[in-house]
Amino acid sequence: MPLAAHGDTAGMLYFEGPDGGLEMIAARVYIELIAENLGLAIANLQLRDRLANLAVKHPLTGLLNRRSLDENLNRLSREATDLPAALMMIDIDHIKP
Repeated sequence: MPLAAHGDTAGMLYFEGPDGGLEMIAARVYIELIAENLGLAIANLQLRDRLANLAVKHPLTGLLNRRSLDENLNRLSREATDLPAALMMIDIDHIKP
């Protein structure tokens, strides 16, 4: 069964059971439901990852933006040690937001 959501196929679900019988027909309905839910879950995870990437990178240049700087500074301040630290920022493009 394909794991599909939003028109994309994220993978395949393979299930093998005993040959024939009514049990296999009934199990197929459950397998289809599981495949549908897995496809949606994978698509949601991919979308969340794409949105997180867009939140920290400039859409045209792909360079890290101010949000990325804030997140990294917060992470570094949580991991603070007794070592001295310095931060230097240079405006290289002279564009003001």
